[in-house]
Amino acid sequence: MKAVTENELENMNAERKAVLLDMLNVQVLAAPVAGFGTKRSMQMDFEVEWTQKWDLNLLNASQTEMQDYVTYMFFRSQFGVAYHFVEESVFQQFAHNVEANYKDVPYHCFPHAVDVLFTVFRLLQLTRAGKWTGEIEQYALLVASLCHDLGHFGRTNQFLVEIKHELALRYNDKSPLENMHRAMLFQLCQHGDTDVFAFATPEQQKEARKIAIAAILHTDNVHHFDMVKDVSAVYEMESGLCDSQAISPEVITQPYHERVLQGKNKMMWLQLFLHFADVSNPLKPFDICMSWAWRVLDEFFDQGDEEKDLGIPVGMLNDRHKVNRPGSQHGFINFLVAPFVAASVRVFPGLQPLHSQMIRNLE
Repeated sequence: MKAVTENELENMNAERKAVLLDMLNVQVLAAPVAGFGTKRSMQMDFEVEWTQKWDLNLLNASQTEMQDYVTYMFFRSQFGVAYHFVEESVFQQFAHNVEANYKDVPYHCFPHAVDVLFTVFRLLQLTRAGKWTGEIEQYALLVASLCHDLGHFGRTNQFLVEIKHELALRYNDKSPLENMHRAMLFQLCQHGDTDVFAFATPEQQKEARKIAIAAILHTDNVHHFDMVKDVSAVYEMESGLCDSQAISPEVITQPYHERVLQGKNKMMWLQLFLHFADVSNPLKPFDICMSWAWRVLDEFFDQGDEEKDLGIPVGMLNDRHKVNRPGSQHGFINFLVAPFVAASVRVFPGLQPLHSQMIRNLE
């Protein structure tokens, strides 16, 4: 059992509650709260053109422009609820410290962090998440998105395990990078001048931490195919509701809301959105898609050069003299991204245009 609802918990005896909460650390899902999304309207973003399209190219943005995009999404947009949890000046100091902790590497850099943040923001828009998530859930996911690769230095988990890197030893070879990223996020929050959860209640802080930790962990691709399986299982169980939702994706029906979006599925959708955003380059307009694709290969090639220097096996995508760049992207899209996107679109039909763009990019 991974989670229980508050209603289920009420019907349990004290001994069973103690085992679930104190020994197994089972997640307690809050009961649905009326009025989600009523305070801030999706209409407020319509006049800000870049929030309505996928052609925001963060590789062409200056540092000031990137920080402006970040501030807008956290404070001015329909999901701009940060002011409930932190002063804007404190948040901006946090954002600048986050930027300083991203390394100057080809791919896992600050523009990538802002790109993933923007993508999660758009996913929240397109799935009408203001109607089925609470403010602390939205905020925690956006914070996790901005921080999901904090401190990344351009090497893979497999490489760190192979060379017995300090992070691999510290985290017992289990997602060493992702564990580092989420630890760095909450280390920043230990300081008053960068605590982005300063105004949150203890319960909100606990919930935000749970969401951020889980979402960042699930950016490790070792969880990818389990996520595809879990999303597909939801569709198989509720295919009728999902297919009906596809007819009018802009209106969330009550059965779809209750049986697909809420309850034990909700945490999975928050994890899905961050992982989806993290592998979303093939879903963007082709010039953006290709720019990021070449950058990730450049980072792989840098690792391959080091692997050769160390005399350890060179990863299949890491040899700059052997890898066919377009072929590598065909493999990445067909094997990894396409099944995931197809499963996600069946549950969230409003994301269908991203699937269509992926097909065009593949061609």
